[in-house]
Amino acid sequence: VVDTIVGVDFSGREISPVRLKSFYEQIKIDRHQNPESTPDIVVHIGENFNDISLESAIRRVHQSALFGAKRLAHCIVLGLDPSIAIKRQQSTHEHESVEERLDQIQYDLDHSQSLAGFGIYVDKDALIKEKSNLDGIKNKDQLVYRAYSIERLQEVKKRQDFVLSELSRLDKIIEICPTSNLCIGGIPTLKDHSFIKLYASDVPIVICTDDPGIFDQTLSDEIDFVISEFGISEQD
Repeated sequence: VVDTIVGVDFSGREISPVRLKSFYEQIKIDRHQNPESTPDIVVHIGENFNDISLESAIRRVHQSALFGAKRLAHCIVLGLDPSIAIKRQQSTHEHESVEERLDQIQYDLDHSQSLAGFGIYVDKDALIKEKSNLDGIKNKDQLVYRAYSIERLQEVKKRQDFVLSELSRLDKIIEICPTSNLCIGGIPTLKDHSFIKLYASDVPIVICTDDPGIFDQTLSDEIDFVISEFGISEQD
């Protein structure tokens, strides 16, 4: 008997989970009614995120898991050091749309207690005031600027740890494409590779290949790569 895993794979341009919430809700209804024939959801997330803040990119991974995605592909944003991430492009992650910032504010308000457990302080009064101001802007594509400080980057690391803990609690799986992530993710050196932190976490991971039309890498190649470059034994 061969078990077949059927999944719907979202790829290409990353879409905010908030925009897909009605889709995830329909999948939940279908799964309740037809548990044996409803596909799992695989979502490419936290791979291409230069147009949003690091906090929003991390949030998107968590929301995808909360809304129902079973397997999360790439998740570079959870493993890449924030101080490295912001240097990949000039001024990257310092601007995001009003819509994205509002999503982040609501998320922080909703999860303030859980975030506090990881040492992340959420100033509710300040966020509610900011939300009121942003709600008054008609063009939700307008960009909001927020510079990164050392303290903010330290908090981003805590947000990474929080979401990795959540993925473990929710029994999610991260799919990692080591070679592709190195090329597409703008990771400057192997010692900065997101694989290192993700592998050390409690979240189950699988090693995958990526688009065969672009990357001429077999699964064996990827496994040999992580063994040789990250000091992982064949047994592990």
